[in-house]
This record gives sequence, structure tokens and C-alpha cells, in this order.
Amino acid sequence: ATAPLKAQEAPASPTLMTLGPIDGESDQKSSVITLRYDTKPGFQKPVVEAHGSFLQIVLPNTLVLKPGVFQEANSPYIRKFAPFQLDEDTAAIRLFVTKEAENLAPAVSVDILENRVLIIVDHEKAEKAVGPSFNGVPVTGGPTPEQVVKQVAVRSDIPDPISLMSNAKKGDAITAGPAPAPASSPIVAAAVAAVQAQSAPTPVAQKVEAAPPINGADSAAFAKAAIKTEAQVAGAEAPTPRWADSIETKLIAVSVFCALMLGALIALKSWRRAATKALPPGADFSLKTLATHALGPKQKITVIQVGGEQILLGVSPEGINFLTSLRSQTEGPSMPRMPIDPSLYQKTLSPTPKRPALRESNEPLSRPSPLARSESRPTRDTESRGGGVEPGSSIRYGVGDEGIKNFKGRPSASSNQNDESLEDVTRLIRKKLKDLPKV
Repeated sequence: ATAPLKAQEAPASPTLMTLGPIDGESDQKSSVITLRYDTKPGFQKPVVEAHGSFLQIVLPNTLVLKPGVFQEANSPYIRKFAPFQLDEDTAAIRLFVTKEAENLAPAVSVDILENRVLIIVDHEKAEKAVGPSFNGVPVTGGPTPEQVVKQVAVRSDIPDPISLMSNAKKGDAITAGPAPAPASSPIVAAAVAAVQAQSAPTPVAQKVEAAPPINGADSAAFAKAAIKTEAQVAGAEAPTPRWADSIETKLIAVSVFCALMLGALIALKSWRRAATKALPPGADFSLKTLATHALGPKQKITVIQVGGEQILLGVSPEGINFLTSLRSQTEGPSMPRMPIDPSLYQKTLSPTPKRPALRESNEPLSRPSPLARSESRPTRDTESRGGGVEPGSSIRYGVGDEGIKNFKGRPSASSNQNDESLEDVTRLIRKKLKDLPKV
């Protein structure tokens, strides 16, 4: 008879114990569900109660933080389990199975180890208690086999998985194909998958191994269909390649990036070359000071270069005056020369003067006396004053407080004073030239 849902009698505990995480695991021999407490439980080993579709184990003096949370048992005999809070100080854990739960209760035992409560299901005892009519429980849960048979229509064009599994064990390479299957093949296949996942020897596995294999003709047709089906599935469900995980793709991306950068560099150089050709050659608009020379208090002359021209400016408190252009005086404007026929200007040229004949006498040449030389100089100076400065004549300039002066032709007290003043001026000019900044 089914026992009523009530707490088991146990000695009262001074404090409530908190039920921690719960997990389940299974192997070929048994399935274990572990309950963890914060302290060592003070109650005795609980008793397993059968309540139709589930087994209940009452836990006295236990507080469940998250009651009603279902978890997978990972067992061929137990679907799921969940803890519940029956009253203020009593909890229970329920193991949900099929309708054969009353016969499965003797195969379940409870043990206490330190701060853990272990619920152990012996597979050998469970197989004997349940009997050969037990079809097993899927590991992931789900409806019962009866519900699957009612809702799913069996197809005759689907191969029998049991026969394929038997042939695979014998060494056949057949994986899928059309073959007639019995009406109970989907249900048995689900049971076989559950049993193989848990590696538990059950009567279902024995039934699977005893199934008759398919004949040779069906095997050949089945192999052809299997190859075609796998090719279609592979073509339809082929995953798209991940570009980030391919080394070849990374190399292609790097090559494309380098090509783009090289093209941009070539385009930039071409644009700069075209822009340089568009500008006028030799266009220079820089302005800089080349040299400065002080003539007196707050008076100086400065040489400034503007582009390709050099100009001389006079700077004074009254203002800045333009004196001359140095480059135009030194180089002069270059005018293009027109070709002229040599016969035109050869006629206009004066005949070449003849060299004076040498005296045949052996008389020595007489040098002019110093008095003659001194007399010839005033005449030359007088001609230079009247008609301007002849080429090759001497120039006497000096720098003083009043600026640059021309001392040419001025009367002097004596030749010694003239020589001394010339040396003084030369010394002063050299000193000023040394003070000029270097360009």
C-alpha cells in the first residue's frame, strides 16, 4: 500500500540544517545522488517511501533554500529529482521514476557520510526488482514509451536502427539506409540509446542484441541510400567557414592591405610630382638678413636677400632708405644676344694698330725720372676731375662719423699724412669687416 505523505519521526535537533547543492552521477553498477549539508546531519538514516510515480526520502530538521527545482538524475532508472519543504523544519527529496517505483524501492539505500547524505540505487537489485517488463528511463527525461507509440506513427521507409547496430558490431560499414522496420523500432531505439549512454546491462540491451540482421540485398540498397543521404546532409548542413580561424584567409587579408597601402603610396608620390611640376621653377619668396654694419649712433646699413635678389638698405631713426641692388650691379641683366653676321661688323672695326718698330740702336732705354712722374700725376688727376674717373684709376674712400666719403683729389698737408690716413681707414674697414656676422 502507498504510504501517506508525512514526516518521519526523528529526535528534535537544536538547530536547523541547511541543504546545499545536490548532484547525481551514475556508472555501470549504481546511481548515486549526493545531498550536501552545511554541518553533519544529526538524524539517523532515513527510510525510502514509495508513492506511485516517485520515491520520497524525508529529511528532518532540514531547510531547503530553493525548493521545487528539478534536476537530471543521469540514471537509467530515475528520471529527475527535486527537494521540497514539507513543513517549517522538515524537508524531503523525491525521485521521479515510472509506474514500477514501488518495486524499485528495495534497490534504493540511504547512507550518511560526514556532512553528506548519499542515496544509492543498485542497478543489479533494481533490474531484479523491476523485472523484464521494465523498458528503462531516458536519461534526459521525457514522455513514457506508451505516449510515444500513441502520438508517433511508425514509418516503414526508415531503416531499423537495431539491425544497423548489430551489423556495426560485426564489422559492417553500413550506417543508414532504407529497410523495413518493426512497429516498435523507435521505442526500442530510444531505450537502446539510454542504456548505451549509461553503459548499464539491462534486458533492453539483450533484446537489441538478439534482433535479426537485415539480408544481403537490403544491405546493398541500404548502403547506396546511406551514401546519398550523408552527401545531401553534408551539403545542406555544412557549416560556413570561419574567416578568423583560417591562416590562408589571414594571409590574403594581409596581402590585400599591403597592396592597398602600396597603391596609396604610389598615388601620393604621383600627386606630389604633378604638383611640383605645376609650380614655377625656382620660385623663392624667402626673406632673410645677410649682414649688418653700423655706421654711427643709430645708423647702419643692412644687406637683405629677398628671393634671389640682394638689396642694400640704410637704417636710421628717420626711416629706412633703399640704397642699391647688389645682384643687379654685380651680375647685371642678362639680355639675349641675337646672331649677327660677322661680315657686317668686321667692316666697322678699325684696323689693327701696328706695333712700333724696335729701335735698331743699342742705346739703353731711359727710365723717366721721379720728377717727371710727379709732374704727370697732377695732369692725370686734373683730367679725371674734369672728365670723370678713368678705368683703372685709384679710388680713395673712407668711413668716418659722417659716413662714407670720397677722399680722391682732396689736398693733403703731406704725403706722410695721406699714407697714415689711408692705413687708418684700411684698418678701420678690416675691423668692421671682422665684426660682420657670417652668413
